[in-house]
Amino acid sequence: MGLGRKDILLHSWGVVMEEEGWHPPLVQALEGVTETQADWRPEGGASNTIRETVHHLTFYKERLLQRLKGLEPAPYNGNTNTFQNSDPSMDWEQAIAKLVAVHREINGYLTDFQDADLDKPLPETPVGGQLLSLALHDAYHTGQIILLRKLQGSWPGSREFE
Repeated sequence: MGLGRKDILLHSWGVVMEEEGWHPPLVQALEGVTETQADWRPEGGASNTIRETVHHLTFYKERLLQRLKGLEPAPYNGNTNTFQNSDPSMDWEQAIAKLVAVHREINGYLTDFQDADLDKPLPETPVGGQLLSLALHDAYHTGQIILLRKLQGSWPGSREFE
């Protein structure tokens, strides 16, 4: 018996955040990052910081979570704004905790879905497609975070995993 769409999404959703796969999961990429490292930008400023990327990832996950709860998210104000902190009182550790919590809450919805639920438009795009896109989006930005950490010397040049 093959894997169903839900199984594939659950696997993708898990490896992108917490489980080692072909790439380090996001929580591992963020592990041990200090406030200074989170705000570091390479010379020339041609990149978002790690903190900005975390805010960006959280923004899109929160939009999906609101829709899963039957709520309409706040109007979209452009992608550039998604990298900004929407809550200035939130420190770095709280930002990471919020990202992980939102991811896990969405995972709870996915766990309860049937395969047919993945076809439900939310509002236009099927929820399964949105979940897959967000997992790919997380993997893309995890790579950016690791590159930033390599450039700042806070990630090993190479690593072994099983």
